[in-house]
Amino acid sequence: MGADRTSSGNSAMACLRGKRVVEARAWRRMERAALQALDEQIGDAVRRADGPILYADYRHASPVVPAVGRQWSRAMRRANGRVLRTGILVDPANILFNLQLYRWVECTHNPARRVFADRNELFAWLAIGCSEQEQRVLRDILGEPDPSGST
Repeated sequence: MGADRTSSGNSAMACLRGKRVVEARAWRRMERAALQALDEQIGDAVRRADGPILYADYRHASPVVPAVGRQWSRAMRRANGRVLRTGILVDPANILFNLQLYRWVECTHNPARRVFADRNELFAWLAIGCSEQEQRVLRDILGEPDPSGST
């Protein structure tokens, strides 16, 4: 499930999964160059997708310096018109990074971009209007929804 972090020194990755689902992950502190590479990977996947739905897993991301935060926020705003819906998964214990991320998302002024700590809620948001095949891709990425409602 997801990217192989051990095979490279990358701190993030993004790829197209199926025809519409774009998966992005960050798992440690992002510097400017790493964020630039992630933005390019997301942009490439979004261009190849047909009505892209972006899933981002930032549970393991670390807080960033203000300049990188501004860069990340600008990248999100540039993607506003190109992405149908975005769901971002965070770890509630990652408080400082989450505060930064919530601010960047707020600055995009895009109601189609949301942050979730619960995988079931994230799946429900991303699955709106998705085909069965796209929902299978999302389940592959997120794991099966928990029938008890907790993650």
